[in-house]
Amino acid sequence: RQKRLKHPMKLIKLILLIILIVAAIYAGYFIKQQGTGFVLIQYQDFSIESSMFVFAAFIILLFIVVYALLRFTLNLLKMPSFLSQRYEAYQNKKSSSGLILGLIEFTEGQFKKAESIFIKQAANNENSFLNYLLAARAAQLLHADNRRDNYLKQTHEINPNADIAIGLTQAELQLSHHQNEMALATLNQLNTAHPKHNYVLRLMARAYLQLEDWTHLCPLLSELRQAKILPEEVLLKTERTA
Repeated sequence: RQKRLKHPMKLIKLILLIILIVAAIYAGYFIKQQGTGFVLIQYQDFSIESSMFVFAAFIILLFIVVYALLRFTLNLLKMPSFLSQRYEAYQNKKSSSGLILGLIEFTEGQFKKAESIFIKQAANNENSFLNYLLAARAAQLLHADNRRDNYLKQTHEINPNADIAIGLTQAELQLSHHQNEMALATLNQLNTAHPKHNYVLRLMARAYLQLEDWTHLCPLLSELRQAKILPEEVLLKTERTA
């Protein structure tokens, strides 16, 4: 859309330039036919007399100077906004590079370094909630449950609308550490807010299985079968265990 707008502007500028050239040629021809003449400017006792050519050159020069001053002033006024945009773009680029570096450290098993990088870059990242989610996963693998929960809390404060992503991450991490009651509480809240969510139901089945809560697991397995959320062989194996 911006490209479409640029072409008409170029055409308008070209037409104005042609009109200006034609006007200059006509003015030159008119002056040649009528004579150069002179210009007299007088104010009280002060007066200036000049030839038409010198006066025209002065007007053109004055126009160029005024135009340059106006452009300079406008650019000066836009400078804070321009610098702010450039700084924001630099920070976002730096944050993206930091996020990639953190992911590399994470996949290489350097969880402490990864956690440190994720938190350091979170302050400069427009998607800082993603940094905190990844930092929570790194803290989980370092058995730092308090830091993990704190990162998840900060994630929710930054982006409350991402409650399903945050809640699922929290439940996954809690289940991985066999904090089954806490995970089930998290999943029940998610199930209330987002009924019939496939992955929530899968994690609930995992929580009931780890808790050996067969009373709640068996009805849930029927629901999972109807929704075709789990493969049939997995459902049969879980049912036999129950």
